[in-house]
Amino acid sequence: AMAGLRSENRFVILTCEPSAPIAHIHNRMPVILDSAGEQDWLNPDNAFADLTPLLRPFARAFEITEAPRAVQLQRELFG
Repeated sequence: AMAGLRSENRFVILTCEPSAPIAHIHNRMPVILDSAGEQDWLNPDNAFADLTPLLRPFARAFEITEAPRAVQLQRELFG
């Protein structure tokens, strides 16, 4: 799950500094929550100040693979 905020019909996904395996790709990454963090994030009784420790790079390892050439070409359309 990713941490986000919603207000009526607007929604944003929160970002943080990247974890080490992501840092060479981009300078930010989504705040990814483990199952305990997800429950804390969704609990309306928690104050935002109590949730700020969750706004950190995801601690578990990522598997990173290069995108197929077709996906790379698609990205070039927007670059």
